[in-house]
Amino acid sequence: MRRLVFPLVLSLVVVSGVALRAWHPSAQETEEAPSSKVTEPQLQTFIAVYGAMQVNHDLTIEEAIEPYHISLEDFRQIERHVQAEPRLVERVRQALLTQAESQSALGDATGSEGRPTQPTPTVTPNEQQKSRSPGRAR
Repeated sequence: MRRLVFPLVLSLVVVSGVALRAWHPSAQETEEAPSSKVTEPQLQTFIAVYGAMQVNHDLTIEEAIEPYHISLEDFRQIERHVQAEPRLVERVRQALLTQAESQSALGDATGSEGRPTQPTPTVTPNEQQKSRSPGRAR
């Protein structure tokens, strides 16, 4: 009889655990993704403003938000909401990184005004020595 008590108790615990799990799903299974306080258009505006400031370091925040017709306080509120959500912070970081990389690639191929850069002439040490030699006419 004692040999049957332990397996019986053990199986009862296992069955009750399975039943409890089936009737009460975990919080992860029942909760939907939390809704964001930041709308997609607000997030895109936030990224665009910081992107503009990334391209032009002389741009002030007031100048950067002007085309979007948003007050500084409203922009700062969006900023606080974005910073409170790590997944949004990561999206912004990735967007700005992608923009910086594309600007860098564009900057390698063009000058500051968007024109192709002219190659810089190089002077060899031998040519420098010749140009410094006294008695050589220029």
